[in-house]
Amino acid sequence: MTAAGATSSGSSSRWRVSTWLAFMCLLSHLMYFTEAQAGPSPLCTAQGLCTCYNTLNPPACYSPAIYRCEGTNRLVAGREPSGSCAITSAAGSPSPSPKPPAPAVPSPSPAPAAAQPSSLCAAQGLCTCYNTLNPPACYSPTIYHCEGTNRLVAGREPSGTCAISGIVSSPSPSPRPPSPSPKPPSPSPAPSLSPSPSPAPGVQPSPLCAAQGLCTCYNTLNPPACYSPTIYHCEGTNKLVAGPEPSGSCAIRATGSSPSPSPSPKSSSPSPQPAVSPSPSPSPSPSPSPSPVSQPSPSPAPPPSGNCEAPAGSILVAPLPGSLTNNAPPSLPPFGVADNQFTARPIRMPASAPEDPAGLLRRPFPTSAWFTNLLWSGGEDPVQVFPYHVRVRGPPNAGTAAADRGLWVNKPYYTGNQDGGVIFDTFPELQLTLAELQAASNPTITAADWDDLSVTMKFTAGPGAPTMNFPLVKGSPYITAQVPTPAKPLLRAPRAGSGGASIGSVTRVAPNKLKLVTQQIPFSGQHTWLLWASKPISFTAAGSAVSIWDAASAAGTFAGTIRLAWMPNAGAAGAAAIEAMLDSYVDAVPLGGSVTAWSNENLPPLTTDTQAAAANLKSASMRANIEQTLLADLPLVLPPPSLLASNIFADWPSGARSWPWKGMQNVDAYFGGSELHAMGHLIYIARALEATAPAAGSTFGPTAAAAAVNVTNALKQLLLKRLQLPCTFAVPGGGANPGSLCYDNVFKLVTTARAQSATSGDGVEFFSRTGTDHHFHYGYWVSAAAAVAAEDPAWYRQNLEPYVTALVRDYANNDKDDPFFAYARHKDWYMGHSWAAGLQSSWDGKNQESSSEAVNAYLAVAQLGKATGNAALEGWGRLLLANEVTAARKYTQVYSGNDIYAQIAGNSTANGISKAKVATILFAAKASAYNWFDPDILTRHGIQWMPFTTAGSSQLLPAAWLAEAWPMVAAGTTIPANRFWAPTDGSGGAQLGWRVLLAMAQAVIPGQQDAAWAALAALPIDASGGHALCGTIGRMTRTAAKWWIATRPA
Repeated sequence: MTAAGATSSGSSSRWRVSTWLAFMCLLSHLMYFTEAQAGPSPLCTAQGLCTCYNTLNPPACYSPAIYRCEGTNRLVAGREPSGSCAITSAAGSPSPSPKPPAPAVPSPSPAPAAAQPSSLCAAQGLCTCYNTLNPPACYSPTIYHCEGTNRLVAGREPSGTCAISGIVSSPSPSPRPPSPSPKPPSPSPAPSLSPSPSPAPGVQPSPLCAAQGLCTCYNTLNPPACYSPTIYHCEGTNKLVAGPEPSGSCAIRATGSSPSPSPSPKSSSPSPQPAVSPSPSPSPSPSPSPSPVSQPSPSPAPPPSGNCEAPAGSILVAPLPGSLTNNAPPSLPPFGVADNQFTARPIRMPASAPEDPAGLLRRPFPTSAWFTNLLWSGGEDPVQVFPYHVRVRGPPNAGTAAADRGLWVNKPYYTGNQDGGVIFDTFPELQLTLAELQAASNPTITAADWDDLSVTMKFTAGPGAPTMNFPLVKGSPYITAQVPTPAKPLLRAPRAGSGGASIGSVTRVAPNKLKLVTQQIPFSGQHTWLLWASKPISFTAAGSAVSIWDAASAAGTFAGTIRLAWMPNAGAAGAAAIEAMLDSYVDAVPLGGSVTAWSNENLPPLTTDTQAAAANLKSASMRANIEQTLLADLPLVLPPPSLLASNIFADWPSGARSWPWKGMQNVDAYFGGSELHAMGHLIYIARALEATAPAAGSTFGPTAAAAAVNVTNALKQLLLKRLQLPCTFAVPGGGANPGSLCYDNVFKLVTTARAQSATSGDGVEFFSRTGTDHHFHYGYWVSAAAAVAAEDPAWYRQNLEPYVTALVRDYANNDKDDPFFAYARHKDWYMGHSWAAGLQSSWDGKNQESSSEAVNAYLAVAQLGKATGNAALEGWGRLLLANEVTAARKYTQVYSGNDIYAQIAGNSTANGISKAKVATILFAAKASAYNWFDPDILTRHGIQWMPFTTAGSSQLLPAAWLAEAWPMVAAGTTIPANRFWAPTDGSGGAQLGWRVLLAMAQAVIPGQQDAAWAALAALPIDASGGHALCGTIGRMTRTAAKWWIATRPA
């Protein structure tokens, strides 16, 4: 389960706004861990409630008729079995809780009058809600409302006053600065947009915490948070973090103390704060111009109960520094360090730092991040922020006209394309810029900051000159421009009359709000846009440009925030509702977003071949066949001892397949790693055959065990040899060790020496040195290492762990503070899936072809965590795996009832995605039914199937999809049934191995197992004794292919 939050700037405060992400629940609380043994809290006893020192915010006060306390540290829905408090006295002997007055017991029924206001809330001038997380919850009725007296929900109370109103009829201002109650609405017609936050106020200790002998932290969850300084520490007086206070005492010590200012929501330090949780955004207000908020940030509300709650027993898995490094500080990976050899480098990076003399990087750069198009000078390709496309035009691209400098924005539309895919097309529509930027002789554009969900682009007209910042946050319905100092903003149609849009009309809606209508010339369509400013403005519209300035400015300048939003065509009533909603949220200015994730015991177990699949192996004849195939495959898989003792690149024959499996002789990380993975998969199968032999009446158990040991020993040596090779990137082509691994200390990633060599070119090994496909490549290595670790964890820790950990950190790092590797390099938390493309600019944005290989990569992380007993790493891998599977089943797999492309015109044609039943490549702005390497329908599907592994493929491949797709693929493929490792007829094209995948996919369809087995058996055997698949295509042995088919559920 994941949580993600967006950092925002309200008018004169900083606070959190939640962004609901695809495939991700948003949670508005942190994980707290407390001591289990404690007496009843007087705060709870005073209310006639029981005490539970729970995992959210001790103490939790609860009614034993509604909740129960498990182990004195977890509050769970459901009454106490005894009907009395679990914690009743300091001595710990249970006794009935004092009966609360009837009206004070939280009622699950929606009856606001059934509960009395809490004096704890009344003391802060707040309303009371006996919610499902931690009763009582204290809240402001202008930000939240209480449903049924037991659930706090984002959105103001309809009446504007407390739902529980016996003692406090309406909220009053809190006497302390951290009160979440904002000022009453102001009659001012101007909205409260402001680019600058108010300074952090002084904060006093809470008497509620002091009464328990605990420290106070006015945190991002529910102020105040009471904590022990030996377990937690308070950062900036507003965030509770696991770990003792450095001083050992409270950060807020006494009345009158002056705490340090809160950190800004989006830190400019090299390592962003990792543990920020989100909060719900305020509910739409009926007023189109929300009033200024001068009080400090309101606290987030707890989420509604249900799927978005952190389940009991959750394990925090990300970010979790140390879970990959045995709790030691992250260190330089144990590979040779290489100087980056990119032929083209991204630009627009932050200013130079001591550790980065070239000025390229401040911290490990996410090479596959969705926004990297913005950092290149070449084609200035668009980025998909959703729902907008944006382009950054200007320096250092000398070809950009001065008038075109700025951020170009358009709302894309859907169309079919010649690839039978779906494309979000882009035509320039509006440009946000400064007159000073257009006139500047030495302007600059840099990526000022980025995080999990955003990037901020900074346009500067020159040293000491005005700037315009664009915090681009995925999912925001607004484009935001911040002008910190007085300047002259411009809004223009950059391609009016030449293939772009023109501005047809500009009208004033309010003192601070404009409505613009653009004419899309290529398509004769009109778009309506709304513009808001943080203060009343004046404007002039001349031709294709609109100048904006502060209505009170004699100099004709503006400083503040400008927001722009596209209005969909929804009819008069629908448009009015949408506009009112946009008006009410315009003050919530997102500046960024972070992701926190955890896993829990409610997830299904992590299955492997050994644990699960063997139970489906019902056929005795199939089992006997697999046993014999395993023995036949061993000579193909196990290298001769003479080869293991030699240099695997210099001494092994490079032309002839003297050892049929070739193993690590494959230089690049992808093909070589895939063969290691296949060996590891064979270990799981051998162990499954061993474990189930007695029940099956088979005598093969000892033989299978010996096979597992032999393959493990060979795999140990192959991994060790390859991982310990000296990095030879400085030698052309990688020299004698082209497959040796090197660490690129500029872009903080691992490549082979050949890929990193200056003579190789960026495209070698699938653009590996640009960060492309690293999860595909190293996922196979980690999968093999996990199999070894499961067999011999002590040997793994002693010999392989530092190397394999570095590979995991390269593509699936769960430590945001790691200075040597980017966090979750490939993952797009907004989309749910990964991007394979690295530092390459593309008009269609990032892309990923093989969803199944991405699934395998994250499965490998989970399997490694399980094999090494690292629960946090296992949970992290399972989280990444679940996200990837869910996204693939939504975006890649197409079948009845699961076709998001059906509504697109032209998509049902012969080459369309709906017809092909697969979106083979997902781009940020396009989906294609074709792959990168071969047009055959089997390869276009097969790249979404391989490698077949029980734990990954069983989750990824639904029978409903293959039942529809497989007959079409089987009928449409033209791959010959006699084409082995290389085309024998000289015609090129895909090999026979893809037909092995076809048989394996058929086995997923109910009732097709026997037919699939027969289809596999009918395929010819090559000269080495194996199917063509016994190599690189499909990443498996014959044993694995048969095992998959024989163990499919009936």
